[in-house]
Order: sequence, then C-alpha cells, then structure tokens
Amino acid sequence: MKKIKILWLFGLLAVLLLTACDKKDIVADNPYGTLVVVSSSTPNFAPSAADFTTGSITFSWSSPKYSNDSLTSKYIIEIDSTGRNFTKGITRTLIGKQSLAFTTKEFNSILQAFGMPFGTANDIDVRVTSSYGNNNEQYKSGILKIKVTPYNPVNFAKGADISWVTQMEASMRKFYNAAGTEMECFALMKSLGFNSIRLRVWVNPAAPGWCNTADMVAKAVRAKNLGLRVMIDFHYSDSWADPGKQTKPAAWVGQTVTQLKSSISTHTTSVLTALSTAGVTPEWVQVGNETNNGMLWPDGQASTNMANYAQFVLAGHDAVKAVFPTAKVIAHVSNGFDGGLFQWNIGGLIANGAKFDIIGMSLYPSAGNYANYNNQILANMNDMVARFGKEVMVVETGFAANNPTVAKAFLTDLIAKVKIVNDNKGLGVMYWEPEAYNWQGYGLGAFDNTGKPTAALDAFQ
Repeated sequence: MKKIKILWLFGLLAVLLLTACDKKDIVADNPYGTLVVVSSSTPNFAPSAADFTTGSITFSWSSPKYSNDSLTSKYIIEIDSTGRNFTKGITRTLIGKQSLAFTTKEFNSILQAFGMPFGTANDIDVRVTSSYGNNNEQYKSGILKIKVTPYNPVNFAKGADISWVTQMEASMRKFYNAAGTEMECFALMKSLGFNSIRLRVWVNPAAPGWCNTADMVAKAVRAKNLGLRVMIDFHYSDSWADPGKQTKPAAWVGQTVTQLKSSISTHTTSVLTALSTAGVTPEWVQVGNETNNGMLWPDGQASTNMANYAQFVLAGHDAVKAVFPTAKVIAHVSNGFDGGLFQWNIGGLIANGAKFDIIGMSLYPSAGNYANYNNQILANMNDMVARFGKEVMVVETGFAANNPTVAKAFLTDLIAKVKIVNDNKGLGVMYWEPEAYNWQGYGLGAFDNTGKPTAALDAFQ
C-alpha cells in the first residue's frame, strides 16, 4: 500500500510538470516574472563642453508583465552615490514606462547635488523596483554601477584683488615666488593659479591718486596682457566704501537724487570708456562695494530709502551695459553667511527695479568659525539662486596670514562649495589683497613677511 501511494505521488508530480512545460506564456502570464534588469545608455558619464547642451543619458529596464491586461506596471528608479545605500539620492516613479532620460545638463546638476567635485571620477548606483497594478508584491533589480565625472560648465573664476600693487611697488615692495625668485606681481598671481584680477576705482582720491581711473587702467592693462580676466569694482567714493561708511565723493555732495544718478552714470561711463580705449574689456563690473545698507549716504541708505539705493544701482548698471554690453554687473553685499541680510538687501533692490546679473559676497572668517561660515554661505548662495535666479560669486575673502595651514583648508572648502552651488550658478572666489605683506597693518593677506606666497594660496592651484 505504501508503494502504491508513493507511485501515485510521483505520477501526480509528472502530470504537473508536463502541464507546466506545455504552458507557452508562463513569463507573460506572471506579472512579476524574473528579476528586473536595468541598463544605461553609457557606462561612463563624462560630458564635455560640446555634450553639455545637447547630450543625454537614458536608463532602461526590462520586467515581464501581462501582455493582455489593462493593469499597468509601476517602476521606481533610484540613483545615489555608491556607498550611501540609496538614502540620499533621487527617486523617480513611472507608470508603464521602462526608461527614464535626463539631459546631460539635468543629470550633471543631480551629480552636483550629490556633492561630487567637478572633473573627478565617482561611482553611482542605480536600481529599479517593479510592482504591478494594486498588488503590493515588488521585485528589485540588481544594482547597476556607473562611472561619472561631473562637468563644470562655468569657467570658474579664481581671482585676486591686488589694487594695492602699484602703491606697494612705489614703496619698493618686491614679490617673490616660493623659491625666492623675484617676480612681477601679476605674473606671480598667474603662476599661483589665479585667472582673474579685481581692481577698485575711486572717484577723486587724494594725491597721488592711487586707485583713480588712470591707476586702475594701468593695472587692468597689465592683467589683460597676461591673459587674466578683469573685474572692476566701483566704490562711488573718493576713498573706501564698505558696510561702515558709504561717503559721497566730495564733488557730489549737495546733489539731488536725480543729480546723483547722473553723476553715477557719468563717472561709470568715463572710467569704462578709458578702459575700452586702453583695449581692456572687463568681464564683470561691480556697481558699489559692500553696500549692506546702500550707497551714497544718506540719500541711498537702504534702511531709510531702498528705492533710492535701487535707482543708484540701476544707474550704474545701465552705464556699464552702454559701454560693455556683455559685462556682467554685480551687486555686492558683505557677510555672505547672513542670509537674512541678503534676503532684505537683494530682495529690496529687485522689488524696487534695480538691475544686475550677479550677487557678490564677502566672507572673512576666523579659524574658529570658518567651517560654519562656509556652510552658511553655501546655504545663502543656494537660497539666492532659488529666490532670485541670480548667479553668485565670492568677490572678497581673506584669512589671517599667520595661519596659512588653516587658511588653505578654509579656502579649499570655500572654493569646493561655490563650485557646487545649484544650477551651476557659483561663478568664483576672489582673495582680497593676498600680496599685502608688512603693509598698512593689514593682516589678512596670504604672503609671508619676506614677500613670498604662503601655503594658503595652494587652494587656487
């Protein structure tokens, strides 16, 4: 009897196997089928400038589904940096589609949001989860690994404001490379990795006229002759303009708001025309310097008359564009870590009709707060991009010259953060007067007391 039962079970099993083998559409009739398989249109995403505006990347996957059923499969595709286990990346849900395409620009921005540095190869993980209709059963693909090298579409500005250089040279200051060889200052800056020079201009400075139009143009020509990019910084004052003082030029005192707008326009046009005559085309022009509370006080003091401040910026903007239509105009506010200040100042300018292309920021931290400041300025830059759609740039920064190791760490981190500003709108970082050594008591340069650059400037290489 026991043998009969065993034979009967074997017979039943054979019938079942034969029936299964005779079933032609076993995969098609199984809504979940086998493991989902995902692939990419490229195993190595490393776009060039030519690819950036026209290229794309597509992820595709296959998963068996009913061929004659109205229900539709749902797919969840996850993309993240390798090693993060899909905890911080992006997720997209698609119904019925078995592919997902990104333009090169879109995907590059995603990698940027992952915190990946430009020009460096990294790994990402991709996987797809499929489900069917209202059924809770899910199947995940294996993990697809792709090599990616984010592209930097911005010609990142690594700049130095060396406006003191002619005055220092007149005082017999000399400049040396790390080996102790004397070098012309602009050539030395270029050898240190700087590709841009920022130069301030005052209206009618005291004799002998440092930072007047002629002095600024002479320095700009030296920069241009070395292939360096140029930024011009209008203070609209006879001397320093900064958060603590925005003093009108002596010749403009007593003017009405209308007259002040005309004076801004005339001065801006005159200076830039002189620059054009000398064969220099600036890439950027600042209309005002660290105008946290406006400019040309009291008429353009933002806290009491935001509208006047906005009109002064507009007058500068229009004058710049009339001489150099392609130059980008910068509105410059200090304390780049202070998001509230920028929301009030930049928001007020825009609400009152000011025009400008870039939001410029200053950042001068210490050893104890630079990490926090860098995080805050990144958050502020991204907020400015989100709120106003503007490009952003750190147009002034500095650090204690006697602490070059920490200075290098600060600058390296700051540059990296500006490079990952959303939508590729972080344009650059400029160090303020790095060449200053044993000079007017200024302690935030990046040269040692013998006139040689410190390790701080290695961050710009």
